[in-house]
Amino acid sequence: MKKIEKMTELLDEIQGQIAEGASVIVEGRRDKENLMSLGIKGEIITISQSGESWVHTIEKSNITKAIILTDFDRTGERLKERLAQLLYAQGAEADIKTRSKIRSLVGISTFETLYGSVEKLRAE
Repeated sequence: MKKIEKMTELLDEIQGQIAEGASVIVEGRRDKENLMSLGIKGEIITISQSGESWVHTIEKSNITKAIILTDFDRTGERLKERLAQLLYAQGAEADIKTRSKIRSLVGISTFETLYGSVEKLRAE
């Protein structure tokens, strides 16, 4: 199976999880815009744009499952771990595997470059 087919399948899986009630958590506005450009619709929470502490944003939400899509730099790695811990403490499920799958397919370091990376795959 080609990488673009695997990526399309993965994006469909994300959308399917959202349809079942999952939220997506990203770091910033451009990350959210990139996901939306790829057809992802639903609750996409940006933790750096909330105007309040991201911990408070997550605590006040009614998340039962979240797909964590933070960047792959040191800050993103720490955020992923802290978000997962916070979600687990609230009794919610945290999906961190999807994030790794995306990286293995397109080799991105930030989610704001995801759309461009997927477009390159489509052109191959």
